[in-house]
Amino acid sequence: MRTTGLTRTTTFYWTTTALVAAESLGGGLADLLRAPPFYPAMIALGYPPYLATIMGAAKLVAAVIVLAPALPRLKEWAYAGILITLIGAVASHVATRDSPAAVIAPAAFAGLALLSWHGRPASRRLDAHPPGAAVGRGREPGRNAPGLGPGRADSAG
Repeated sequence: MRTTGLTRTTTFYWTTTALVAAESLGGGLADLLRAPPFYPAMIALGYPPYLATIMGAAKLVAAVIVLAPALPRLKEWAYAGILITLIGAVASHVATRDSPAAVIAPAAFAGLALLSWHGRPASRRLDAHPPGAAVGRGREPGRNAPGLGPGRADSAG
């Protein structure tokens, strides 16, 4: 069977997205449960224990949003949060002169998150939903709001 470019692109997107979401879900649960390997590493890096609760909840929410259909603006924030967390982990390990091996996983997942973000289909991109577009409200994007005539941008005529 021959695979088309669209199928490869879609497969690549969903593979990277599934890996990023799985890392966020697993990391979020480990943080909330204060389980290894993330919680002990966080404490060893000098972060306060309550940060695990905050980060754990944020990671779980981000994973759900990245996988959910639509929600393009929330997806931008979720990807930003995931990247900030992972880049922060890399920077923390480097700043504390941790072993180079400790940097590999967060750096790799940051790369996967960037690839997932970059590979999003148009329907999951913020630029596909300009401000004011009626996304998910039963109207087509770019159509006039109810009560406005064809071609009228406002009710003034």
